[in-house]
Amino acid sequence: MDTVNNTPVEEMGKVLPRCLVCGEVPAGGIRDGLKLKMGFICTECEKKIVHLEVGSSAYDDIIEKIKAVLMI
Repeated sequence: MDTVNNTPVEEMGKVLPRCLVCGEVPAGGIRDGLKLKMGFICTECEKKIVHLEVGSSAYDDIIEKIKAVLMI
């Protein structure tokens, strides 16, 4: 099983999350980030989000991704 819209991926018989920001599966699996409805944000991206300038293009892009997940 692969991902569609950031749903979990299957790897070696385990279902693992894929970050909706960076698209990577975190090394710590589901314990290495936070779940948002049908989405997931890894700890590394969470740290980056905290330090983004409000109104920057990167901030706006991430906000749109988060909104899309929350609207499901």
